[in-house]
Amino acid sequence: MRIAVFALTARGADLARQVQRLLPEMPDVYVPEKIESEGFEPKHFFAFAKFGESFKECFTHYDVLICVMAAGIVVRTMAPLLKDKLTDPAVIVCDEQGRFAISLLSGHVGGANFLTRQLAEVIGAQPVITTATDIAGKVAPDAFAGQTALHPWPKSRIKVLNSALLDGEEIEYEASPGLPHRDFYLEKLAEYKLLGQQEQKASYKVILCSREELPEETAVPPHTLYLVPNQLIAGVGCRKGVDKSLVQSALEQACKSIGRDVSFIDAMASVSIKAHEEGLLATARELNVPIHFYEPKVLEQQIDAFHLMQSEFVKSRVGAGNVCEAAALREAMGTSKGVRFALLKTKYEQVTVSLLWHW
Repeated sequence: MRIAVFALTARGADLARQVQRLLPEMPDVYVPEKIESEGFEPKHFFAFAKFGESFKECFTHYDVLICVMAAGIVVRTMAPLLKDKLTDPAVIVCDEQGRFAISLLSGHVGGANFLTRQLAEVIGAQPVITTATDIAGKVAPDAFAGQTALHPWPKSRIKVLNSALLDGEEIEYEASPGLPHRDFYLEKLAEYKLLGQQEQKASYKVILCSREELPEETAVPPHTLYLVPNQLIAGVGCRKGVDKSLVQSALEQACKSIGRDVSFIDAMASVSIKAHEEGLLATARELNVPIHFYEPKVLEQQIDAFHLMQSEFVKSRVGAGNVCEAAALREAMGTSKGVRFALLKTKYEQVTVSLLWHW
């Protein structure tokens, strides 16, 4: 996932340095122009003139925003930016002394509650989770969805089922026969102890199904929530003349790192100069997924908008300094309401891969 860390003071910047060093995925750090860049990873360091403007730009371009500052500042800044609990980024607040890590926004679908615990562990802070179902020790349907890349629908039923769960009602989970990778999701339901827990037929139901199986919203029973798999895009960059076996191996390793296999990939994307690479084309044919190629100037737009890390060597060869992440983002544009990176750019033999979930 893409993470941005914001700090406003020198003391806050000290904690931001620590966070950048300790998190498994290298976050970008944003601090005021007066803060020295010493100790930060240069390619992941950005100085801003105005916090509000920088935060607004990053709000739709990162999966997670960690703010080392007072919670009130963050609340006032992000309030006008809030759109949808299913697509807003996870927002976490830390005090400058690193005593508390507070899950502030998108605790379930955005993963803020899980990430708050992870952050608190690496910096030695006390995690603060206020979500009612988490406090009660219950696995909410939308929390399960967030951890397994499923999309809850319709959104209005999330509150209905979570409230019922808190009231002690049983929720019945089922996976429809037409659900892609049904066995995988049944294993996940069992892992979270969500299968066969009710003593009798429950009034509240969660149904895992394919997009094609979704009924019209007006036909959805009042106590039913559907969970639908997000689409998985593989952005791919490669050396000239790369062999199909290396492309396949890279995708297999990338998918394995997020707990999936290559059969979960729904589309591939790369840069236009690679449109005739047989290794890419053959892999797409074997996976039976579409592959689209985008012009360098189109990828450059994604690089600039999302502050993607670039390689000058790659830019000199293909015209864009970041292929896999930029291509995955471009592939998702116009076809989804929300995107979250499952895997940032990762290098394999002659191939780079990024993986992106989108609805």
